[in-house]
Amino acid sequence: MLDHGKQIKAWIRSQHLICDGTDFIFETVDQTQLEKFELCIESMGGKVRAIKAVGNWPMGPNRSFKILRAIASVPRP
Repeated sequence: MLDHGKQIKAWIRSQHLICDGTDFIFETVDQTQLEKFELCIESMGGKVRAIKAVGNWPMGPNRSFKILRAIASVPRP
């Protein structure tokens, strides 16, 4: 089982996850990381409100990855 608290802290340290007011904003190029983020947010009683592609990350002359951004909210105690 994934330790959600440790995973959230790791994403914050790696600058994949930031807080903006009451929202969590998560950016990645990996769909599986996005799914893990959604599970972590749901385990805290929150939900992902939006997922969208916000740009491309070039990886060589003819290749790029889409940057995915998820916006989530978690209820405050």
